[in-house]
Amino acid sequence: MAVTAVTGEIGAGKSTVSSILARLTGCVLIDADKVAAEIWTSPDVKGVFASRWGNDILDAHGEIIKAEISRRVHGGKECGSYGGYGGYRGNRSW
Repeated sequence: MAVTAVTGEIGAGKSTVSSILARLTGCVLIDADKVAAEIWTSPDVKGVFASRWGNDILDAHGEIIKAEISRRVHGGKECGSYGGYGGYRGNRSW
């Protein structure tokens, strides 16, 4: 079984290319962004994060405050905005 990954910067057309490949080849399409979004809502993940950083990383509805996690992970450094997720925009040459 072949595995193909479509990668690129924000707005590069990854979703468009993936949809075309799935339509033309009938391949199974796994959207990592959707999988990650589901993981953030998992009670187990929320519990692990809260036990690591305290309940103040959860909002009034019990959802993880991603910007707070980013702040703590990156030591309070400004990380910019990345599609609403507060992701890293630094040196990508790792």
